Amino acid sequence: MPNSIKATRQTAHITQAELAKRVQISVDSVKRYENGKRQPRAGELKKIADVLGVTTDELLKDNSECD
Repeated sequence: MPNSIKATRQTAHITQAELAKRVQISVDSVKRYENGKRQPRAGELKKIADVLGVTTDELLKDNSECD
């Protein structure tokens, strides 16, 4: 999931700060999600998906084979 959040965010041309602001979480939380140090709660994951214009399923899929 970390790679999915980061890749999707970058594709959407949204900064970590902008994503954090729109989801109402800290930039540090976004960094932790993207680095795999923490996983978002279900509600946060839904908000992240909404902001990025994807489904939660798309963020949850393992895209490690795409790296």
